[in-house]
Amino acid sequence: MELNVDIQGIRTLIDQEAVRGSVKNVDDLHCRLSYRSGIESQLECVESEIRKLRRAAQQLPKLPPLSIVRWAQAVQLMPNLVFLELDTTGLYEDAEIIRAVVLDKDGVSLLDLYAQPSKPIAPSIEHFTGIDASHLAAHATRIEDVLAQLEATLKGKYVLSYNLDFDTGKLSEATARLNREPISIIGADMMHYATSYYAASTYLKLETVCQRIGSPLPQHPHQTALDRGKGQIALLNAMANAITDMKADPPDTDDDSSDLDEHPF
Repeated sequence: MELNVDIQGIRTLIDQEAVRGSVKNVDDLHCRLSYRSGIESQLECVESEIRKLRRAAQQLPKLPPLSIVRWAQAVQLMPNLVFLELDTTGLYEDAEIIRAVVLDKDGVSLLDLYAQPSKPIAPSIEHFTGIDASHLAAHATRIEDVLAQLEATLKGKYVLSYNLDFDTGKLSEATARLNREPISIIGADMMHYATSYYAASTYLKLETVCQRIGSPLPQHPHQTALDRGKGQIALLNAMANAITDMKADPPDTDDDSSDLDEHPF
């Protein structure tokens, strides 16, 4: 249907009807009723086509908000920008930090320390973090030392983290257990911005958005905090360039994990 032709035709019919003025008699009324019924029928056809076009328009790929693109561009220019990643023994209040990673905006590691937990970590956590007991035995230090070095590294920095609330919560719990002052962090939550960027109704996993932007993370247990930190950098770069989706080959390794589906990463 050519809507421009139909609309002009309907306009002509309406103008012609307007010229006729008031009804002259009963016969004229019947004629006018039939004429206006034809106008209504054509209007319904046009409205039907418009509804189809509107549905098609609603199926178009969503455009990223320009405000978030500008935010990402501005944040990239910060000379003190860093990215934080923490590995923990779980998601709940008793979970302990077992690794802290801080990367600069170029992906260079400023801090990468392991902390010895008070009890053995669960197999599911080993699978998710890529950290096993032998690795901790060889590289882990006291949580007190990790927190002290982390605080020194983050001092004067603008911190991005995917689910910053989770990380600050775990840091607050760790410092509280040691009866020390909490670590002050100034920064932003990448998960919040990613959710708005993709107009998602629920929070998106970092793994999901990295796949969408063409920078897939390794599958567990080969995925580490370093990989997630670099994934954050890739996401910020994608946002700054208004990239939402690119094709990417899936990682080669299989991931059979199904018990950590609610984890934000």
